[in-house]
Amino acid sequence: LYSPTCPHCRAMAPDWTKMTDELADQMSAAGVTFGQVDCPANKKVCEANHVDGYPTVNLFVKGVYIEEMYARYKYQSMKDYTLELIKRINANEFEKPAPPVVNNDNRDWDDADDTAATAATNDSSVKEKTPMKEQEQKQDEPVAAAEDEPLPNYNPDGEVVALTVQNFAERTASGPWFIKFYAPWCGHCQHLAPTWIKLGEAAKGKVNVGEINCDENGDLCKKYNVQGYPSLKLLWEGESVEFKASRDLDTMVGFVDHVLSKPNNIHSIAALRTEQSKNDVVYVFAYSATDTAAKTKASLSRVKANAQKMFQSRNLNLVTDLAVAREALGSHIKDLTTPVLAALKDGRIVEYEGSLTSDDQLHEWFYAER
Repeated sequence: LYSPTCPHCRAMAPDWTKMTDELADQMSAAGVTFGQVDCPANKKVCEANHVDGYPTVNLFVKGVYIEEMYARYKYQSMKDYTLELIKRINANEFEKPAPPVVNNDNRDWDDADDTAATAATNDSSVKEKTPMKEQEQKQDEPVAAAEDEPLPNYNPDGEVVALTVQNFAERTASGPWFIKFYAPWCGHCQHLAPTWIKLGEAAKGKVNVGEINCDENGDLCKKYNVQGYPSLKLLWEGESVEFKASRDLDTMVGFVDHVLSKPNNIHSIAALRTEQSKNDVVYVFAYSATDTAAKTKASLSRVKANAQKMFQSRNLNLVTDLAVAREALGSHIKDLTTPVLAALKDGRIVEYEGSLTSDDQLHEWFYAER
């Protein structure tokens, strides 16, 4: 599942073609078919089938999602994974999808190693819809003041909402939701229940908190690929990131604060380099703070909104100093009369070339470059 404009997809294409051509007959005899989906041209297909970034290679059996290819997207690694499928087929591994499992390893995740929990919470590779309709600011103040705009008041009552198949779409249509997928008979779910209520209170004004009974809403849990109970996922209009750290209150609140944090205001190249040292990819949006043009304000608004809903706000760096912008982006910027958006990754500068006010184009670019 790919995007034609994604550089990683283009880099992978020759290896994918070589591998699929070479193994086509052998895999066909084993009942395996290769396919590919252009995601921008088939958005609903990709959104419904566990596509967290481009490219993604998923395995389906009889229309049921099984897993994402766990091999590197290189010729030999993909070939080895694909040939291994024959052994798994012969072992009848895919006769029926595995049922959700309970985390019943005689310990709660709260007992997990703190280092691993911290690493999971700070994971910069979290994968994470169409943002709210554009609303241009009408005041004649510098665009930099947008940083001080009041945030929406999510979860105003500090409560946990019971979500069902009937109310899920309407309740989660906008805003972030931290959701517990559980089964009433699950011991670890019962243990988490009082802490989850406290989380609802602690997250007041920050994030909506909900819970889904998978015994009563199995199709909904299947849609979100719930493999065990309890499963905790942060959702925002179709995008999701799974929480896998310790389930104590402080860690869960810290996770919410981390992934929903504001963009960084960068005033020096040293500050930007610090952000680069902490993350595999950082985004730079360079613009003039004195530019009060409606288009510039709208561009900043849409860039921030799309980064936020992809859970990438903490990796978005706002630069209004021309000297810093020039040092960061080199030949990609000459002045700040026109805003520039770019990703810094793998020692490269990947400039965004689409419309800065197009939600679809921005969403696809953030999706591909994260």
